[in-house]
Amino acid sequence: DREVIFRSILPEERYITEGADPVWSQAEKSAFEKGLYEHSTVFPKVAKFIAIATKKEKQPSKSTAMCVKYFYDVFKKSRNYNLWERHDLLQLQKEERARIAKEREEAKEARRQRRKRAAKERSAKEAALAGSNE
Repeated sequence: DREVIFRSILPEERYITEGADPVWSQAEKSAFEKGLYEHSTVFPKVAKFIAIATKKEKQPSKSTAMCVKYFYDVFKKSRNYNLWERHDLLQLQKEERARIAKEREEAKEARRQRRKRAAKERSAKEAALAGSNE
């Protein structure tokens, strides 16, 4: 029986049966959405965010697997999904622009350092030539 095998392989917290859908309180739903805005789809962080927001850090109310299931079964079908998706896309674009700007700045600094080194080497060669000509 497949169910028995899954139960023996997966830890209890990660195993969710079809009929065992826990009820999400309004506070947990709200914390889930805020967690998505904060951590995108990094579900372990979202689960931790829910636990902190609902003040159940010692006994987390929702596991990572429950968050994934809620995301795909409930949240993705809601109106708020489109808003979150747009926000997430804008956030990714913003992060990408910041990464590119940082890379450009690092490249500029590397060029500056190379020019500085080359100028130092030129002046050392010129000093050596001047010393050998005398």
